Amino acid sequence: MRRLFFLLLTMAYTIPGGAPVTPSMISVQERATLQEVLARTKAAAGGAAWDKIHTMRIRWEAEEGGLKGTVDETDDLVAVRYADAWDFGLRSGAFGFNGKIVWSQDSSGLSQVQEGSDAHEGATNEAYRRSLAYWFPERWRAKLEYKGEEQDEGLRFFVLKVIPERGRPFELWFDSKTYLLARIVEMTAIGPLRVFLSDYRESDNLRVAFHVRVQLPTGSENVYRAEKIEFNSRVADSRFNIPGPPPPDFRLRRNASLVTLPMELINNHIYVSGWLNGQGPFRFLVDTGWGTTSITPEVAKRLRLVVQGTQKTMGAGEGTAENRFTKVASIRFGDAQLRNQSILVTSAFDGRTRDAVGNFAGLIGYELFKRFVVKLDFERRTLTLILPSRFLPRGRGTIIPFKLSNTIPMVSGEVDGFKGEFIVDSGFPGSVILYQSFIAKNDLLTKFRPKFEAITGWGIGGPVRNAVTRARIFRLGKETIPDLVVPLSSLKKGTLANPYLDGAIGSELLRRFTVTFDYSRREIHLERNTNYDEPEIFDRSGMYLNKRPGWFEVVDVVKGGPAHEAGVRAGDRIISMDGKKASALTMPEVRSKLRGPVTTRISLVLQRGNSRHRVVIVLKDIV
Repeated sequence: MRRLFFLLLTMAYTIPGGAPVTPSMISVQERATLQEVLARTKAAAGGAAWDKIHTMRIRWEAEEGGLKGTVDETDDLVAVRYADAWDFGLRSGAFGFNGKIVWSQDSSGLSQVQEGSDAHEGATNEAYRRSLAYWFPERWRAKLEYKGEEQDEGLRFFVLKVIPERGRPFELWFDSKTYLLARIVEMTAIGPLRVFLSDYRESDNLRVAFHVRVQLPTGSENVYRAEKIEFNSRVADSRFNIPGPPPPDFRLRRNASLVTLPMELINNHIYVSGWLNGQGPFRFLVDTGWGTTSITPEVAKRLRLVVQGTQKTMGAGEGTAENRFTKVASIRFGDAQLRNQSILVTSAFDGRTRDAVGNFAGLIGYELFKRFVVKLDFERRTLTLILPSRFLPRGRGTIIPFKLSNTIPMVSGEVDGFKGEFIVDSGFPGSVILYQSFIAKNDLLTKFRPKFEAITGWGIGGPVRNAVTRARIFRLGKETIPDLVVPLSSLKKGTLANPYLDGAIGSELLRRFTVTFDYSRREIHLERNTNYDEPEIFDRSGMYLNKRPGWFEVVDVVKGGPAHEAGVRAGDRIISMDGKKASALTMPEVRSKLRGPVTTRISLVLQRGNSRHRVVIVLKDIV
């Protein structure tokens, strides 16, 4: 799951500063108008008084996701550094830029350098704004353009488009009457972010926005009210640097250096058993593409957890789900225990987004991988947690370096000669999926000529529709994997439309190796196993099903596929399969059956409206 909180907080305020713009970066036609707007906006906000401001500290009273708390903001305007720290009770953290690196700190106190281009461009934009560089261009270079006037909600604004060096475009909207900054508009990885500034008050001869409302791409809103502002106070350099590691909040029993757990592989999803607050066992899906540990509302109710707040989140689908916040005293996997954990309670897990397995608790990802070296042995069906200080790489196989994109590992790969950056997402059951921006940039719909488009999965926010093809070769380091099924995403919203990512590598590819994730060294170790040469089999029925109580819903049917030729239509209910009632079948069993050998005949009893009839599907390869 991709998290925007730190970026949104850093955008929560922006106030002007002052200095002439570099003439070489402005066209002759717009120079006078742009200069005039910049001069008037600076004067309205305090004029030359901003020239003497070097640092600024703000304490914000904040409300985010229904939680109330505080945000402490520290800005070095001249050295172009900043840091925010927040505390909302059930969750806390920090985010900063020290002039060189971007870092974030989560509720556990553990900090990570943010290496993805999305985080760097967002931090660059914030560095530009906080250094007031549209009035002090010597602090940070940028291309500025006066776009003219815009009207919205009966108000008129002067609009500047800004593209900072190494940043991304955003707009500053100044009120045409007051010349004070009223709005910021920026396109993020998952959609537009809008910031509304109001309640300007005078402080030390400067006019500052005391009220900020942030409208997130998901539709949620955060509100910030300035409680205290200090100018030119002394700030230590350490305030902007990445914090050191916190005391360990986990332990292995009997001073062990590792613990090995049984691992289930269901529909290419990795499950391990865990206990929450001493209750269980529950099944947890292990997902490198997931950030904060998350559980279902049913499990939260069973544990009688205090749940607060609500915030929308996006995933692989085009819709949203709701997250709420809570804490647990302990999470235990075998002899490994995590203490005092901030977790999410999410509506994302229904019968369509999970495998309908029993005792399902939720997902765990980054919270496990950031603490331990994690070894996934797909052949022996074991998951091993190893203390990073005790991990000794054996030097066999292939070592893949990775960067951390928020909380997800990102590696370089190549699909049929097209190079890209791919996240490694063990929660994605396929081999490789390509995202919209990568498809468009390389004209892959023309080059791959996919045979059909269909729903191939169900993510947070709804169905995942893709064009489906095969790639001749996928290269990952020195490993070359042939003939993989490659969906080409058709989605315009959600994580699969993220313009900063080219695609994802999933567990169908990973299961061909024993895979060891070492986040501390930013390495993935791949050792081939007996699955390496197995061909990838795509669904041979040509239909996508969801599990319902007592029946299976036919959600999508591929035109010309076996199900379509047998007369199956979207909306049909499957009451039985090969004489076995649907209520007695699990979703994983059915998916495995529909990937059976070519020419296998499968008998279905369908219900359409008030009538029932029998059809026979003859399986065949459709991709």
